[in-house]
Amino acid sequence: MAGKEKRVGTNKRKTLLVGGVITLLIACVVFFVIYRFIARPFTVGDNSMSPTIKKNSHALEFIFNKNTSRISRADIISYTSSLNPNISSVARVIGIPGDKIIIKNGFVYLNGAFLEEPYTSAPGEVVTDYNGTVLGKDCQELIVPQGHYFVLQDNRIAGLGSIFDGYIDENIITGFVPKSLIKLFTYNPINWSDTSRDTSNDKSMLGKSKENAAEVVKLINTKREENKLSPLISADPSNIIANLLLQDIITRKYSIFDTNEIGNFFANSSIPEVMDKKTKVTTLSDKGFYTAQGEVNTYWISPSFKKALLSDNFVSIGAASVVTDINNCPQQLNVTLLFTK
Repeated sequence: MAGKEKRVGTNKRKTLLVGGVITLLIACVVFFVIYRFIARPFTVGDNSMSPTIKKNSHALEFIFNKNTSRISRADIISYTSSLNPNISSVARVIGIPGDKIIIKNGFVYLNGAFLEEPYTSAPGEVVTDYNGTVLGKDCQELIVPQGHYFVLQDNRIAGLGSIFDGYIDENIITGFVPKSLIKLFTYNPINWSDTSRDTSNDKSMLGKSKENAAEVVKLINTKREENKLSPLISADPSNIIANLLLQDIITRKYSIFDTNEIGNFFANSSIPEVMDKKTKVTTLSDKGFYTAQGEVNTYWISPSFKKALLSDNFVSIGAASVVTDINNCPQQLNVTLLFTK
C-alpha cells in the first residue's frame, strides 16, 4: 500500500513538471509571436520626443506591416534613420501621402492651414536653416509622395525628423503608436497628466522673433561661469551695435553669413563709442526661428563658436534678433557680438 502511494505521488510530480514545462513553452511561443508580429517595447534615449515621451522613458509600439498597418497624422512611428542606421529614430507623423506641407515662421502649415501642435515642447521651433537640411528650406512647398511620410520630433530643438532624414519610406518604418494610445502606451514613470500645450496664442507669434536677446546673454554667461570664466558685460551700446548690424543686412540685402560685408559695416559705420579703434569684435551669426536656448545650443555645436564664447579675450557682449522677409519667406536673423578689451 505504501509503495502504491509513493508511485502515485511520483506520477503527480511528473505530471506537474510536464505541465509546467508545457506552460512555459506556450508562454515563450506566445511572447515570441507577440514580440515578432504584434507589439514590443522601446526606449527613447534622448529628449527628442519630450514632453510626450521623456528621456529614457519606455513605451509600447505595434509592429508595422505596410500591407496591414494604417498610419495616421499625429501617430508616433519608429524608423531606421538614414543618418544612423544602427539607431532607431522616433518621430511624430505630420504629413501622410499626398499632403502639402510648408514650414513658415517656424510653424507647420498642412494643406494650406496653420497646424496647431499641442504635443510640441514649445511653439514655432521648426528650424530649417541647418547645413544638412534636406526638406523644408526657405518656405518651399512639400508634397509627400506615395508610400512615404513627413515626420518631426515633438522637441524641435532636439530632433529634426524629415528635415534631415527626408521623407520616411514606409519600408524603413519598424513600429507605430496610434495617437489615441500614446498616453496609455508610455511608461516610466507612468504619467497620466496631460502634457498637451496651450496653443491658443501660437498664431500671435507669427512674424515675431522667438529669441530673447537678454536671455541669450544670460545663458552664455551661465556657460562661461560653469567653465570658471568671468561673465561678459551686456550694455546698451553693445546691443545697439548688434541691432544696427541687422538693419544694415536688411537694408543692403546681403547674407548674414557674408563676413566681408559684415567687416565693411564695422569699418565704415558710425557706431557708439564702445567701438573705439582698439576694440575688436567677433560676430556669431545665424538664421532660423530659434528661441534663446535653441540659439545657444546651436552655438555650442559649432567648435569655433564655442571656442569664442569660452575665450577670456572678450569682456562685453551684444545680441539682437529680427524677423524679415527674404524672397517672400519670413526669416529670423540672429547675431551675437563679442567685444575685446
